Amino acid sequence: MCIRDRFILGRDARISGTIDGGPGGYDTLVLDASGGSVKAVGSDPHSGVIEVNGVRYVYAGLEPITITGAADLTVSGTAGDDTATLTASATSPGWFTFSGATFETVEFALPTGSLLIDALAGRDTITVANTYGALDFGAIGVTLKAETILVDGATLTTSGALALLAEATDNGATLISGVDYVTTASPSAIVRLLNGARVSGGSVTIKAQATSANTPPSEQLLILVVDAEALVEISGGSEVIATGGDATLASLVQVTASNPAVGNALFGSSSTNAAAAWAHVTTSSQVLVEAGSRVTATGAVLLQAATCLLYTSYWA
Repeated sequence: MCIRDRFILGRDARISGTIDGGPGGYDTLVLDASGGSVKAVGSDPHSGVIEVNGVRYVYAGLEPITITGAADLTVSGTAGDDTATLTASATSPGWFTFSGATFETVEFALPTGSLLIDALAGRDTITVANTYGALDFGAIGVTLKAETILVDGATLTTSGALALLAEATDNGATLISGVDYVTTASPSAIVRLLNGARVSGGSVTIKAQATSANTPPSEQLLILVVDAEALVEISGGSEVIATGGDATLASLVQVTASNPAVGNALFGSSSTNAAAAWAHVTTSSQVLVEAGSRVTATGAVLLQAATCLLYTSYWA
């Protein structure tokens, strides 16, 4: 027999330990924040932490988390790789759903102050979908953060500030073999509006930033391979509209690396033995507004793409 448990928390509730729905059943947690600041962070598909005005509640063994009455709301995935979807609620106007296979689904009412959807660490993708209609966030500030953000045929609107921020950092994975030190890194930050997506805010910032910083230890043979990409793409008849300020679309790649190659005493004298440093760095920083798509603003329309590469190679 499956038992349905429902846990209801008010803003000033205090609970030590873990709210645990146990195995089986369909157990939910309902939080009435009553104007408080709320942060919800997933740990795995049924566990996580909710913080209300600095007070933490740990939960496990639950299904949907429901949050209402928040002033400023932050909803996050896990510290690992997440593939997440943000939609309007299937059943309740003015409500929204943030879901994914790696964390517990969070259903939330429109906050009164601001909303931050933050996928946290890992290589994450957030897709804004029109599964249940347009996502209308009224007049609040809305920010989405992940390595990849896709607005796929959806309408996302607010009269407040709207920011879609793809931020990727990869400082490299290293393979060591004998005296060789091989490092590879591939940060990729992408924001795509496609299939007739419509994004509208008082001001709109869409930014993709890929960063890699690497300084390996001194070895005889150093090999560094970096492939960094930052892309903002508006395509498929999509629109970006800033109704009360600027529309900024920006991409930035930053790569900082050094290869301090040195002789190795294992092969004779460290003062005479050969040392070598080799690097292959590929970067792509693009802002694309394709034919049939448009960017409009009551203020300025700013399109920016830049690459910053600082590489130092030396031997001793």
